[in-house]
Amino acid sequence: MLVNQPLLLQACLDGKFGTIFEYGRSCVCEAGFIYLLGEAEEGILSELKNRWNNRMFICMTRQWEEALLTSYPGMVHVTRYQMKYEPGSTDEKVLCRYIEMLPHEYKLTMFDRTVFEQKPFMHASTYSSYEDFQRNASGAVVWYQGQIVSSASSFLSWKNQLELDIVTAKEHRRKGVGIACTSAMLLDCKARGFDVHWDAQNPASRSLAEKMGYRLDCTYRAYSFMTPEEP
Repeated sequence: MLVNQPLLLQACLDGKFGTIFEYGRSCVCEAGFIYLLGEAEEGILSELKNRWNNRMFICMTRQWEEALLTSYPGMVHVTRYQMKYEPGSTDEKVLCRYIEMLPHEYKLTMFDRTVFEQKPFMHASTYSSYEDFQRNASGAVVWYQGQIVSSASSFLSWKNQLELDIVTAKEHRRKGVGIACTSAMLLDCKARGFDVHWDAQNPASRSLAEKMGYRLDCTYRAYSFMTPEEP
């Protein structure tokens, strides 16, 4: 296995999220990413580009990775960082301090119905209703001049576990807004007994996670048919 089983994949295999496609000895899980499991087979390999041309692929075995790159040698990849929370590594006072350091021109709030209905950065879009989100999820946002410029929210809830997603508008980065709303969400999750999973998509996200008390669990590659120039 090239990466420890992510929460999105666990939820998919449990029938709670995404779609499972079985092909004899191989299995493809469409759950945010396209996860490739089992034994790589020629039949499904030939379908990948036509069916999921604009998606990112996670190989759960070395055989799948080798077969994928043999069939599509032009694929590009990005490195992602699977983080794991280290209990006791961050005091709640530290998280509170990040919130207090938010510049005065910004305002932090938790997800309420108004925020939920806005779906900032597509956050909360996987939940059926505000009541569903309120019971099973958590999130916080930062406002600037009446607009949401940063959001930390659970992308998925499964067995008291949450998958975290953080987005900050480009012009408001490096100002402490992302770390403030993330701290608020994590404090809420801790109070409510939620375990938060953090899959960092770049070194900046990894660095932020480490400030929040997470450590690197493993690195892995996500493959794509897109060229580096494409978004």
